[in-house]
Amino acid sequence: MVAGQRAVREYVAAGETYLACLSAVIDDAARPTEHRNAAIAEHNRTVSGMEAAANDFNEALRAFKARE
Repeated sequence: MVAGQRAVREYVAAGETYLACLSAVIDDAARPTEHRNAAIAEHNRTVSGMEAAANDFNEALRAFKARE
């Protein structure tokens, strides 16, 4: 469980770095609208993936703790 938790934390940290890059694109008014919209869609997909990973880990952790 500790290794899984570490992996999820690393994934979320990397995702946050990626989201910061996407935010720079989203906030850049000089970029074409299609690029900004694509960055918004990617931002939303990334957040959903991060939330799913955290939720899946938390569910597995609850199941693990319920066994004890």
